[in-house]
Amino acid sequence: MLLKKSAGIGVLVFAASLAFAQVIVDHRCTDIARIPEEFINKARKEFRISYGHTSHGSQIISGMEALKEVNPVLYNFSTDTGKIQAGVLSLWDRIPRGDLGNPDRKTWAEQTERLLNGPGKDRNVVMWSWCGQVSSASRSDIQTYLNLMEDLEKKFPRVKFIYMTGHLDGSGEKGNLHERNEQIRDFCRKNKKILFDFADIESYAPTGGIDYMKLGAKDSCVLRVKKRAFNWAEDWINKNPNHNLELPSRAAHTHPLNAAMKGRAFWWLLAELAGWQPPPKTSNTTISPIARVAAPVNTPQAVQQAEVASHLYNFSKIQDYRPWAASGTSSPIIPEDGKGILIPLEKDVSAVMFRGRMCVKELEFKAQIVKGNTLAWYINTDWIENLSPKNGIGGIIRGDECLLLINGNLSKYKNPEGAGIKEFHSQVAIRGNRLFWRINRKPVADVEIPQANADRAGSLVIGGWRSEIRLGAVFFKAQ
Repeated sequence: MLLKKSAGIGVLVFAASLAFAQVIVDHRCTDIARIPEEFINKARKEFRISYGHTSHGSQIISGMEALKEVNPVLYNFSTDTGKIQAGVLSLWDRIPRGDLGNPDRKTWAEQTERLLNGPGKDRNVVMWSWCGQVSSASRSDIQTYLNLMEDLEKKFPRVKFIYMTGHLDGSGEKGNLHERNEQIRDFCRKNKKILFDFADIESYAPTGGIDYMKLGAKDSCVLRVKKRAFNWAEDWINKNPNHNLELPSRAAHTHPLNAAMKGRAFWWLLAELAGWQPPPKTSNTTISPIARVAAPVNTPQAVQQAEVASHLYNFSKIQDYRPWAASGTSSPIIPEDGKGILIPLEKDVSAVMFRGRMCVKELEFKAQIVKGNTLAWYINTDWIENLSPKNGIGGIIRGDECLLLINGNLSKYKNPEGAGIKEFHSQVAIRGNRLFWRINRKPVADVEIPQANADRAGSLVIGGWRSEIRLGAVFFKAQ
């Protein structure tokens, strides 16, 4: 399973009873099947994380989400800023806003101080990421970063700050980035700091061997070989088709394999901070898959990955479109062999409606926003070409937010993919009187709904609001 790319650097903070000890996490720290579960459990229970980042910094989160997908019990974490759930790692994502170099190289420290003195008093881990600013940093710039870290350590003596290196930029062993990363590493080694070596992790394949940083690899895992682009992560996947590693569906700016390794390394880091003393670190010659556990029925993972593969039905022939009718547009829907149904942009609402009424218990579909920024679905509804029908259930994806409609009442959720994403695999399932909604296999909502809505028959509609939508595949289970 191949996809895109990402990278980042960051700063972590956590209050704990751990004595000052050097911890260096790098490419040798990704075989997390070696970690006794008691230390992962302890980390989930004790740590409270806040993570401020922009797109590059989402890489670690993507890797963690892939682990949670495979084992939603052991690697469970929540980005909910409300009440902390027992046994679930609390991770405030994108809090505070910005990154280590945006808007400048000092604001992050001020925000960290305000956080730890204010609404984040209970946070015992704070993580920040860069967005490439280490590549252009001078020795003085990095010294400023190190000085600010030490200043925060003095102001918050019960808080431990975890240092990070910057993502690769293709400049190799003689480039400024490597020199600045070595500056950070030397400081951490000499002063017994805790280091998450972001650059080192993305320099190696899961089974070690070649140091791709020295060959000029970028954070995308791409380097030039005989004047041609070569993606070492994609090459490793192709050569190891039975790897059984958990890959995120996408990762900002990088190949998902890179994000998977960073998610694993982050849990390794937490385990060490929770008291685990790993054996001497050596390069991996093999890497073990983690134990796969079925998701409990009362979690958003109730729609299983296996169902995705077996149920989604691609529109490939003209006759596939015949059960669907256009709604909200005088123009016909446009079937294209192998490409799906194009729903023209006309008036406010343009959609396709399945002919007939039914009680839908599961809905999965793949759709692309061609124009505009809004994608919507409705089930068991009395839909009459408006965005908020008074009866039934609906979901709206709009920018960085998701809206859930139940009988006209609106609830807002965070879009787990953030703004700017145009392709969606949406999954909805009703189990008893609970509704679960996921986007690209990431949870959006897990809510209780009126039993009448779970059992009523109505229309099934997929479309957009002032948007042109292409519906590529669909599956539904109805009574």
